[in-house]
Amino acid sequence: MNTKIITHVTRGIIRGVTKHSPTILTSGAAVGVVGTAVLAVKGYKRAQEKIIEHEMDSELLIKGEAIFDEGSLQEITPCHFRQRTKWEEVKLTWSCYLPSVFIGMATIAAMVEANSINLKRNLALATAYSLSEEAAKEFKDKVAETIGQRKVEKIEHEIAQDRLNQSTLPNYIPTIGYGSVLQLYRDHWSGQFFYSYTSYIEKMEHVMNNLIKKEESASINDWYELLGLQQTEFGDCFGWMYNGDPSEDIFHIRWDHCWAPDGETHCGVVKFDADLLP
Repeated sequence: MNTKIITHVTRGIIRGVTKHSPTILTSGAAVGVVGTAVLAVKGYKRAQEKIIEHEMDSELLIKGEAIFDEGSLQEITPCHFRQRTKWEEVKLTWSCYLPSVFIGMATIAAMVEANSINLKRNLALATAYSLSEEAAKEFKDKVAETIGQRKVEKIEHEIAQDRLNQSTLPNYIPTIGYGSVLQLYRDHWSGQFFYSYTSYIEKMEHVMNNLIKKEESASINDWYELLGLQQTEFGDCFGWMYNGDPSEDIFHIRWDHCWAPDGETHCGVVKFDADLLP
């Protein structure tokens, strides 16, 4: 019984440490930064003390005679000592800085490992999302073949309206761009609300396609930056690749006209498809 309890507790600890390893490593790195600074200051003080303690060593004697005995000095004739060179100071004091060097290396390793774990997890999530999107697209295409494209568009409209009904208008909604008719919009991918103009969004769509052709790729976060919206956690993982045809646009916006959560305000839903970037 005790063995089962110990095994269960041990597995729980291992799962907890694995799950929160980026947080643990980041916290350790933060402590390491402080520890490195403290130990570096202590190492510097100890190095200066060591230089003073050994400023009259036998190898520094350039004039006079003296007896050197375990750190003590007895002058036979007046003595004159030269200063140590920088390289000699390094050879004398390098060991004083070892603790700060070791802590600094461990801190860097913790930072690199935490970043590596986060990148791997984000990539795994992005890959899983991409597979889900691909499966959903295949299902959508098959449904369109079965019931017709118009019914599919009606279903998509109802889904967009359901998402709007389940959302809440934020207290602050940014106004983006310029034009003649200001309207409320919602980005279908991120759920962000914003006021803008259809003509302005279409103009930014054209700019985005030019960016894809120029840079040979662009991410969803590039689109958000261009439009003036907040970037998202996985926005750099998805986007569009240039296919080499300058006459073909890669990025396409789809519109849906719905009602805002208050049920009184028209709200345009901005949709687009994106792929997992290599």
